[in-house]
Amino acid sequence: LVGLIPGPGKPQGKALNKFTQHLVDQLLRLWDGIYMLQTHDFPSGRLVQAGLGPLVCDLDAVRALIGMHGVTSSHPCTFCHVTSFQVKQRYTGPHWVMRDLKSYAKAIEMHANAANPSKQKRQWKADGVRDTPLLRLPYWNPLRWVLIDPMHNLLLGQLGNQLVNVFGL
Repeated sequence: LVGLIPGPGKPQGKALNKFTQHLVDQLLRLWDGIYMLQTHDFPSGRLVQAGLGPLVCDLDAVRALIGMHGVTSSHPCTFCHVTSFQVKQRYTGPHWVMRDLKSYAKAIEMHANAANPSKQKRQWKADGVRDTPLLRLPYWNPLRWVLIDPMHNLLLGQLGNQLVNVFGL
């Protein structure tokens, strides 16, 4: 699947969600399966299923699509909880605690359930995450299905781990 979002600039805030919502609606139908009445190899018809694989795009797009702050925020990483302060101080090792889907989903829920826009904005600033239509896909984990950036690939060896443990290669 290849997508291009028309410019002239990048979508601001939740604007990308409107675009992604339509894609997710179709992917949900494909995940459940669509019966094709006739194909070349199956004249009697066949159930066709599909799903979204890894998300490969530029860093700004990845973060917007998975509902995270930009790289210049106080939460610059999609994989771990390192802060921009820790990056500037060149902290390494145990300071970089990996993100997990449970806490990610809880932070998104807290953002979505904030009592008013002002509290929602504070929650967004505190956690750096918000809702994204991709989370409606039952099989898709935004913390595992995104392109690995150089910091995690080179310093933490996550590319090899992802290829073996996620993709089974």
